[in-house]
Amino acid sequence: MASAPWAEIREKFQAALALSRVELHKNPEKEPYRSKYGARALLEEVKALLGPAPDDEEEPAEDARGAGDPALGPAEAREAEGPGAQRALWLAVIEFHLGVNHIDTEELSAGEEHLVKCLRLLRPFRLSQGCVSLYIQAQNNLGILWSEREEIETAQAYLESSEALYDQYMKEIGSPPLDPAEHFLPEEEKLNEQERSKRFEKVYTHNLYYLAQVYQHMEMFEKAAHYCHSTLKRQLEHNAYHPMEWAINAATLSQFYINKLCFMEARHCLSAANVIFGQIGKIPATEDTSEAEGDVPELYHQRKGEIARCWIKYCLTLMQNAQLAMQDNIGELDLDKQSELRALRKKELDEEESMRKKAVQFGTGELCDAISAVEEKRSACLCLLSTGIKDVPPGTLLDFLRQDLACYVAQADLRLGVILLPLLPKCWDHKGAPPHYAQLTFFSFLQQ
Repeated sequence: MASAPWAEIREKFQAALALSRVELHKNPEKEPYRSKYGARALLEEVKALLGPAPDDEEEPAEDARGAGDPALGPAEAREAEGPGAQRALWLAVIEFHLGVNHIDTEELSAGEEHLVKCLRLLRPFRLSQGCVSLYIQAQNNLGILWSEREEIETAQAYLESSEALYDQYMKEIGSPPLDPAEHFLPEEEKLNEQERSKRFEKVYTHNLYYLAQVYQHMEMFEKAAHYCHSTLKRQLEHNAYHPMEWAINAATLSQFYINKLCFMEARHCLSAANVIFGQIGKIPATEDTSEAEGDVPELYHQRKGEIARCWIKYCLTLMQNAQLAMQDNIGELDLDKQSELRALRKKELDEEESMRKKAVQFGTGELCDAISAVEEKRSACLCLLSTGIKDVPPGTLLDFLRQDLACYVAQADLRLGVILLPLLPKCWDHKGAPPHYAQLTFFSFLQQ
């Protein structure tokens, strides 16, 4: 290709990307998609300058259900070499951006058509370093499109195909692949490996996030929770998250663990939500964060209240579960034997929680320490609820109700109703010493 046309192609492509990034509210009110349409016109010009795809022939419209079909089998690491293959790759980039552009302007059928063309052009080279990221992004977008159409199984096929391709690429090749935008950059402006890796991992994180939504919709709740946790963990690892959104998602995930009575996991998610929510307005804005997140007081307080409500549900469920646990005498009338069996059970539970903690833990370094500090504080306040009344310092329950839980109740705009009575004699120390503790007999939350 002549140097003059190639310079023109690069210029038009970069201008199209710039227009695509213009936020809708910056367009005229009566023409909200003006910038999108301008970008589309430039992309069509680039496509015309590139010429037809090699062996471009009218093929029957491809059934989208087959594009993510596992029957395609593992990809082969075949690079797009030669003039024809290189032009096919450039055209695939243009088809991808045209597809996204049409979806952004709510023209879903046209968007689907362009994305499917992108996949068809890339299919022979989909495992290559130059194509894998683009191929996964095209499948992710088709997964979202079919999910919005409520064709969940089709969305699942695309997204699972992307996940499998990522896994295969990392296992067999591993080096950071090219970002799609690099194909229209001069050599000296191409990304370094660190930036390529960052962008590729972000693409994969999006894939996991979309899979979590699909599995949730399909009522595969265990799988949805696993993918949601993986997404949140990766967002922290790569520093690519909105603090408010991340905190709400972590608090929402805690509800799954609460319903399964996995209190350690739920407490960890809620503690992480507290820490990350506290970052709003304190961390520098990046392309993945928003300067305006904490600038809307109503939204800020609403989200804070939602996290507080999740803490309240955690506390209430823990108390209810503890009440049932205290009614369990482990089948032994001998009080010493009961204490021995309870101690053994607690040891087993602690060991099991230690193993589970490694799987669920968020963050590293200072962030991990901050989350652990919040978690340990809550754990100390609530230890009597999960292990029984004995051996807990006097006043712990009262302090918890007066300070920590009362704070969450206030944030959630609720009132706390509590009745505490002395422990019955059967719950006293077996040596006859009078109790110093109170038994929770009534606990409820009422609207203000």
